[in-house]
Amino acid sequence: MPDGGSGCGANFIKPPADETGIDEGVTILAGHEYGEAITDPEPFTAWNGVSGEIGDYCAWHNIANDPFGAKSYTTQPMLSNASESCVQTYK
Repeated sequence: MPDGGSGCGANFIKPPADETGIDEGVTILAGHEYGEAITDPEPFTAWNGVSGEIGDYCAWHNIANDPFGAKSYTTQPMLSNASESCVQTYK
């Protein structure tokens, strides 16, 4: 994904100090697909109408640098059934 450049999210926003702009292509898009695979292991069973899966519904909106342990990663939110909105995390 890093070689996909801006089309894959590289340098989409200012990366955190411990991530490069090129890495954002991995953390945004691979994170999107990973989140969908975890929540929808059987294809087409968790789709939200024409919006697609939980990552598709929130794609390219509210991209943020999220702390995770001692590092930070640029990620997109996912659709939450609990709040019926796009969320980065639950506290």
